[in-house]
Amino acid sequence: MKVLLFSILLITSCVGRRNLQIENKPDQSSINFILLSIRRDSSNISQIQLVSKSKVAGKLKYQPQNNYLGDNFLTIYLKNTKTIVDSITIEHPLKKHIEYLNESNNFAVLDTMVKKEEFFIRFESTSKIEQIIFFEKLHNQIKNKIATVNISL
Repeated sequence: MKVLLFSILLITSCVGRRNLQIENKPDQSSINFILLSIRRDSSNISQIQLVSKSKVAGKLKYQPQNNYLGDNFLTIYLKNTKTIVDSITIEHPLKKHIEYLNESNNFAVLDTMVKKEEFFIRFESTSKIEQIIFFEKLHNQIKNKIATVNISL
């Protein structure tokens, strides 16, 4: 019995190994992180500046689409050399909604606009993103283009 097991083991170990080649396709998806600064000047016009950017290989996990329905928001368009490839809508970074306890120990609400704030966006891309175009919508105003930032990611 030992001889039989030994011979089976010897035969199976001597069988030539097959060269299996797994085709590795490079993953072209990347996650992009953009840190921006937004401020209001003395004439109440918003200005956006690029603070930093980084790009890493990978894919974002599934995220439900952000359908922000508030009165104050930024719409961000991601553009390659020819067309807009994606859009993102976020709450306006300068608009703050604050709840606090007032003098009579009741909750009160304060909506205010700060002068300067940093914010970031993150997105996945499979093609080169050249520009980010920002549109601002504030309560009771029409949507206005406020900036175009060249990023070349």
